[in-house]
Amino acid sequence: MKAFLSTDTEGITGVCAEDQTDQGHSGCGRAAGLMRGDLDAALAGCEDAGATETTTCSGRMRNESAANRVMRENKLKEAS
Repeated sequence: MKAFLSTDTEGITGVCAEDQTDQGHSGCGRAAGLMRGDLDAALAGCEDAGATETTTCSGRMRNESAANRVMRENKLKEAS
């Protein structure tokens, strides 16, 4: 089974203020750590459910569609 996970800072555990979502603001670093924790938990759940391959996509990359990010990530996997 393959799993696709798309993440973004807004709506994750503990993020409730604008300074947590905009790069360059004081709370952004902490919010990134919180997002990583949520992502790690989701990846563990995918593995427990039998996923053999996961692809993750971050919504933090502006001006780039999810499809383009996934294609780029897949090309990087193929090259390594």
